[in-house]
Amino acid sequence: MAAAVPFLMLAMSAISAGSQVGAGVSEHRQARADARGLEKIGEIEAEQARKRGRRLAGRQRAQYAKAGVDVALGTPLEVLGETAFETELDALRRKWGYDEAADRRKREGKKALTSGIFGGISTLLGGAAMASQSGLFTSGGGSAATRTGLGSPSVGAPTHGITTAGVA
Repeated sequence: MAAAVPFLMLAMSAISAGSQVGAGVSEHRQARADARGLEKIGEIEAEQARKRGRRLAGRQRAQYAKAGVDVALGTPLEVLGETAFETELDALRRKWGYDEAADRRKREGKKALTSGIFGGISTLLGGAAMASQSGLFTSGGGSAATRTGLGSPSVGAPTHGITTAGVA
C-alpha cells in the first residue's frame, strides 16, 4: 500500500498537468473564435458606415439638384468629396477598433495556451519530485545517499577502520 502512494501522487500530478494544458488549449481556441467574430463585426460595422455615408451623399446631391446647383463644380463637389472622405475614415476607424480588440483577444489566447503548457509542465515536475522523495524512483528503498555509499553505513557494512565512537 505504501508503495502505491508515490505512484498515485505522480498519476494525480499527470492528470492535473493534462487539465492545465487542456484548459490552455481550450482558452486559446475560444480566443481565436472570439477574434474571428470581432473581425467580422468590424467588417459589418464598416460596411454599415459606408452605406450611411452613401445615403448622406445621395441626400446632398438631391438637395443640390433641387436647388439647381451643379454638383460637379465648386463647393458642392468639395462637400461631396469631404463626405466621401469622412465616410471612409469612419468605416476604417470602426474596423480598426474591432481589429484591435481581435488582436488583443488573440494575444490573450496565446498567453493562456503558454500558461497552460508551462503550468502543466511545472505541475508534472513537482509531482515527479514529490514522488521521487517518497521513494518511487528508488530501487530497494532508502535515499540516494545511502545507495551511493555517501550516507550512514548499514549495519554489518565494512567501515574500513573508521569508527563513529565519540562522535555526537
